[in-house]
Amino acid sequence: MTTPPPEGGFEIDPVELGAHQQRLAGLVDRTRTAREAAVETIQPMAFGVFGAPMALKCVESQLEGASMLATAHAATEEHHRKVGSWLHDLTENELNISSLFATEVIGNA
Repeated sequence: MTTPPPEGGFEIDPVELGAHQQRLAGLVDRTRTAREAAVETIQPMAFGVFGAPMALKCVESQLEGASMLATAHAATEEHHRKVGSWLHDLTENELNISSLFATEVIGNA
C-alpha cells in the first residue's frame, strides 16, 4: 500500500486503500451477520424436556458472546468508516492540491 519515496517519507496508493476499504466492507457484513445470529435465543424446549436445563445454562454464555460480537462489529464499522474518510481526504484534497503545485517542463527549457 505504501511506496517509500527517496526522501524517506511515504506515499499512499489510493487504489490499494480503496481495495482495503472494500475488504473491510465484507468484514462489516460478516460481523453484522454473526452479531444478529448471536442474539437469536434458543427455545428452552428445543432440546426436549431433559435438555431444557442445559439450554438455560447456555444463556449466560450466549449473552456474553453476543456482547463481544457487538463490540467487534462496532469496531469494524468504525474502522471501515475511518478508512473511507481517509480515502476521500486523500483523493479529494491531497492529490488535487498537490497536482496544483506540479510542474511540467515544456520544450527544451
